[in-house]
Amino acid sequence: MLESIQMLLVVEDNMGDARLLREMFYEEGMHDTLLTHVTCMQDAEVYLAEHAVDIILLDLGLPDAEGLGAVRRAHAAAPRVPLVVLTGRDDQILASQALHEGAQDYLVKGQIESRGLLRSLRYAVERTHMEEALYLERERAEVTLNSIGDAVISIDIGGHIAFLNVVAESMTGWPLIQAMGRPMGEVVRIANSRTGEPVNYPFSVANDPRQQKLPEDSVLIRHFDSREIPIEDSIATIYDRGGKVCGSVLVLRDVTERRSSETEMRKSDERFRRLFDANTIGITISDLSGRTHEANDVYLDMLGYSRDELLAGEFRWDLLTPEEHRLSTQNAVDALRATGRAQSWEKEYVRKDGSLVPVLIGVAMLDATEGTCITYVVDLSRRRQLEEQLRQSQKMEAIGQLAGGVAHDFNNILTVILGHADLLGGLALPAEASESVDEIRGAAERATSMTRQLLAFSRRQVLAPRILDLGALIEGLNKMLHRLIGEDIELVTSLTPHTGRVRADAGQVTQVLMNLAINSRDAMPRGGRLSLVMNEVVLDDDNSLRPDSVLRGRFVRISVTDTGTGMNSETLGHLFEPFFTTKGPGKGTGLGLATAFGIIAQSGGDILADSQPGSGTTFHVYLPVAVEAEEEELAAPASGLALSRAHETVLLVEDEAAVRTLTRKTLESVGYVVMEASGAEAALAAVRAHNGPIDLLLTDVVMPQMGGTELATKFSILRPGTPVIYMSGYTDDAVLRQGLLAERVNFLQKPFTLHALTHKVRDALASVLPDAA
Repeated sequence: MLESIQMLLVVEDNMGDARLLREMFYEEGMHDTLLTHVTCMQDAEVYLAEHAVDIILLDLGLPDAEGLGAVRRAHAAAPRVPLVVLTGRDDQILASQALHEGAQDYLVKGQIESRGLLRSLRYAVERTHMEEALYLERERAEVTLNSIGDAVISIDIGGHIAFLNVVAESMTGWPLIQAMGRPMGEVVRIANSRTGEPVNYPFSVANDPRQQKLPEDSVLIRHFDSREIPIEDSIATIYDRGGKVCGSVLVLRDVTERRSSETEMRKSDERFRRLFDANTIGITISDLSGRTHEANDVYLDMLGYSRDELLAGEFRWDLLTPEEHRLSTQNAVDALRATGRAQSWEKEYVRKDGSLVPVLIGVAMLDATEGTCITYVVDLSRRRQLEEQLRQSQKMEAIGQLAGGVAHDFNNILTVILGHADLLGGLALPAEASESVDEIRGAAERATSMTRQLLAFSRRQVLAPRILDLGALIEGLNKMLHRLIGEDIELVTSLTPHTGRVRADAGQVTQVLMNLAINSRDAMPRGGRLSLVMNEVVLDDDNSLRPDSVLRGRFVRISVTDTGTGMNSETLGHLFEPFFTTKGPGKGTGLGLATAFGIIAQSGGDILADSQPGSGTTFHVYLPVAVEAEEEELAAPASGLALSRAHETVLLVEDEAAVRTLTRKTLESVGYVVMEASGAEAALAAVRAHNGPIDLLLTDVVMPQMGGTELATKFSILRPGTPVIYMSGYTDDAVLRQGLLAERVNFLQKPFTLHALTHKVRDALASVLPDAA
């Protein structure tokens, strides 16, 4: 079948041979084939330039082209057209050369019949088409191999390089023309990236294509520049038509970027894991259905679950949410679906033990396609506790300010009452009147004790601190405590030797211990044991009284323990509040523990209570250890009980008229000359106008416009060296500590008796006027 031959070009200078060829074609039925005849190569080249032909039949004895020259010129004119030589030369060498130059067949005139000639032409066309298809396939394969991003290396049965694509050339550093025929190990050099040791490619090309791949840490060492390229590999075996292995194809992939990405991803995962696990707040990864996939230890500890319970899916965040918080949680989930994040909100979780934990929730979508989200959970228990402590502190401060203010005003009234009771007591009164005066004085003194408790609670009383040996103080109180608690209560003391030196007011510390002993006695109505244990402790960041405590350093601790009824947590929460008491009507004012708290706090310490119903109570009193090298003794009064007739001039400054009048009368009754003023400005004006001596300034501390300490400062400029006595119903902590006590000033606490007033004045004058003693 020669239907594919439509155009035939015959190049033959012999007209008879050309006519014979045409007849042979017609005899074989090739009527549709267009046969074109030219007699020289030049005409053939012109024709081929203008027309397409299916095959060329060429004679080698042309007038303008002989032998191989004719073949070369014909092939050059139509390189893709099959060429068959038909010549009278029976020359095997020439035939071989012609085939080498591109001829498909070499036929000798007179030795071939028409059928054989046509068969040769058909085969020539078919071979040309097959070669063209093979060329295209080879070209397609080469382009494909060169266009992919992996290195492709073909190896023959002997393990030598047969082919490298352009990526393989670049990766190995070997051009194909130089690599062809070289052993694979010379071109493809592989090493261990960690050790640098060579790695032999782990397969036999001829026998076993199923060998293990290269280790993951293998690198390809590039030729010339020795650059290391991380690689991964795959292998395919080439078989011949008989199924015999004849080579293989090795594919190497440069994984530098992927390894770098994997390294960065691994680092990112490690950073996330560290942040996840080491965070101080709870973090979870969960889905919107309520299942928790992952959680850090903080979250698990917060809810009381183990990691095994988490992995077993035994708890879900939606089921841990109480009913009253379901709506707010659902709103957050809706916002999360709509926008990818939800506004943080507060809620509660139900712990494994059934208790509730308040939390602050922040959540954002992690993967919208998977429906997973990341949640940050802050335990608000500590914050709620601190808020409650702050509210309690503010409440106590407000009550303290109120108590201090009330005590100040009440002390002025009590000063007048006691003063006038003393004045009446000095008169010759009937017996019944004297008894009434005594009752008035007794009631005023009891009221005075109560105001002092209020001042102690509000931390506005004036202390007289000095170096105390608490052990000696407690031993000195033994007899008094025995009488106070009664015979049915056993008193046990344990005092660590060589400890207990603190700077405090002995009377106030005694009052604290007495109050604690009384509370313990009342908690043991049927008898029991009262223990006083004293030792020294060190408070620091790892050993503090409570999380919010700022006390640091060495402290003396006095622990007062009873075996009484104990208290519940609610009672403990109100224990140091003023007027709070669990005793029946008429059995307590509720100021004892509040007073103790105020005294210890003003002395730089703290007091805590530990109790359980039915298990007794322990009060721990902490006072800072004194660091002074030598004991400091407060000055003792210089005068005796009897006073001689006075004559000095005293400037009295008091804004309360009743107190001022009483004080003036009292001083004048023993001979003092009194200049009085209702305020600081009036006092300074009087000093400037007075030409005579002023021997003493007696001033109230808290007055409108200008206080007593500022007045004393200005007064000392006008009358240097003149002693000053301060008096007040209460004094502010800061003023007392920084302005008064630090200077060893004379202070007279209201309410005072006339006896105390006159002796305080005489003592002050005696310090600067020897003849006043």
